[in-house]
Amino acid sequence: MSSNNTNTTSSTSRDPSTSSQHRTDNAESLSNSTSPRSTSTDRVEWTDEQTAVLIEQRRSRNYKYYYQISGRSRKKFWRSVAENVNNTCGCNYTG
Repeated sequence: MSSNNTNTTSSTSRDPSTSSQHRTDNAESLSNSTSPRSTSTDRVEWTDEQTAVLIEQRRSRNYKYYYQISGRSRKKFWRSVAENVNNTCGCNYTG
């Protein structure tokens, strides 16, 4: 009878591993559908200098960002910030 319990337990333990594997397969298919956004080529690593310039641009232009830009579009603002970071750091970011 012990062996039956062991077999039952082992067969029960196989089912969760199968469903776990199934869940892993589902997770992989989900990550594959969003992989262009999460690939390493889409990531940008900023240097300390670039980060400092970006923060300073945002901080010094905070009032303009919230109060002097009409409407909801901030594209022109961020293009200007990117241009300033590019000029200061010699990089090529877009806003």
